[in-house]
Amino acid sequence: SQTKAALCIKIESLNSENSIDSTSELKEYINSNNIESINGLDEKLINIGEGINNEMKKQIIDLLNKYKCCFTNKLSNITPTDVAEINIETIGPPVKKKMYRLPLVHRKPLKQILDELLAANVIRPSTSSYCAPVLLVPKKNGEYRLVVDYRDLNPKIINENSYPIQRIEDILDSINGCSTFSLLDCHSGFFTLPIAESDKHKTAIITPFGLFEFNRLPQGLKISPNNFQMVMEKVYEKVLNDCAKVYQDDCLVHSKNSQIHFSHLERSLECVKQAKLKLRLNKCEFFKNKIIFLGHVVSKDGLEISENRVKAIIESRDPQNITEVKSFLGLLNYFKDHIKDLSIIAEPLINLTRKNVKFEFNEDAKLALDELKRRICTAPILSFFNENLKTELHTDGSRNGVGAALIQIDNNGSEKIISYYSRTLRNAEKNYSAIEIELLAIVSAIKRFHHYLLGHEFEIKTDSNSLTYLSRTKDINSRLSRWSLFLQHYNFKVSYRRGESNKLCDFLSRFPSKNEELNKTENRDIFILNDSNFVYMKEYNVALDDEFENFI
Repeated sequence: SQTKAALCIKIESLNSENSIDSTSELKEYINSNNIESINGLDEKLINIGEGINNEMKKQIIDLLNKYKCCFTNKLSNITPTDVAEINIETIGPPVKKKMYRLPLVHRKPLKQILDELLAANVIRPSTSSYCAPVLLVPKKNGEYRLVVDYRDLNPKIINENSYPIQRIEDILDSINGCSTFSLLDCHSGFFTLPIAESDKHKTAIITPFGLFEFNRLPQGLKISPNNFQMVMEKVYEKVLNDCAKVYQDDCLVHSKNSQIHFSHLERSLECVKQAKLKLRLNKCEFFKNKIIFLGHVVSKDGLEISENRVKAIIESRDPQNITEVKSFLGLLNYFKDHIKDLSIIAEPLINLTRKNVKFEFNEDAKLALDELKRRICTAPILSFFNENLKTELHTDGSRNGVGAALIQIDNNGSEKIISYYSRTLRNAEKNYSAIEIELLAIVSAIKRFHHYLLGHEFEIKTDSNSLTYLSRTKDINSRLSRWSLFLQHYNFKVSYRRGESNKLCDFLSRFPSKNEELNKTENRDIFILNDSNFVYMKEYNVALDDEFENFI
């Protein structure tokens, strides 16, 4: 290999020079060139997907060994990239904050962390007028993470980078049609970004062991995430729009099959090598049919909630205060697309977080919590949106809230769930008529799925004739007028279905029949929106809805 050849040349050079301390010089050469092993990567740390034959597995290992300079588990081997240098522009006098008094049990691990950062040249001793306190946060593995409190410094920073960090939904949507995945995890990514020499003193931290400042970008600065995203996208720019997606320190390489994936992975590793980044081998995954990315299990079939997230939710205790309720709801909200009726079911829990509401975890809240946990366990796989498949939007609305399900019909006639949507009614909306609430459900759902539906023909399935009313009535209020204008941007047809057959959206209470005589068959219409006019397509028979009859 190239590494072995370089070492042989160095050894011959040392021998010819009759160096007295050739061993120490050789060690220095190895360290300066980030050579961790001359025997290749530790295969026990290489995580290759199942179903890969031995021949292919050997090719993958050979490829990784070709780029083994990109992998390390040592912080000391991380070198600054030359892709970008970070400036920190501030206003006002230097920001100083007193040192936090740390528990005695934290002193030893803090000293170890500082020594490691000093050895890796991530920090250096400082005489800065700035200083921010530090604390330690325990990790899952029992070790500690150094956290710097830059809350006083952040408001003084004026060169905040507005570089966009993509929406997770958009990233996941873009890997539709892929079946082979690899995940590249950047080792201590922020520490690969050098700080401009003139600004290093602004990052100073105060500790029981002295004052230090960062040579590389620390976590905690408000400019860190956006700058890091910008640099990572520059690093992978040759593969970014073709076969890779980047979110902070994670790069997902995705391909339609394993044959193409080999080339995609090699191109991605070449990007890493050119940028002098380091990957953590034990956190990377290669040639997987299923892979965890951004909290979801990604496969060719779609998106699932990871078992670890499900386990964390199921095993969580009943909330003891408002903070714990908000924490639980926040975790659920990350998977809102997977959970049918989330906002409706969670209403008793949401009420506990409102102002002037006494915290009392009552029976309604307990029932809501248990039902949400049950639905997490049975959450479906969400399919990727396919522009070539028939699209349906199932909607429903009542006094409890509005909800919808975006569905596509595959070539076998099976329904594929793309996403769920639901929300409770705002105070003003609770005064709407039944027809207006049903229309609100349709308008809200279309807004939620606007990025899928605009320019794409779809069918709205609802158990209300609200759109028929909107198209026929002459005297409408300003709200209905706005909704009517909004709907004109979309190409859809509407079909009416009875409440009991609207299985995906029957979570909302239906209005009971007051008079069985009214439940007679009448003619209703299906229509689509064409330009600015409702165009009637055909008539068919459905049962007359009581509430619609009363409204008319």
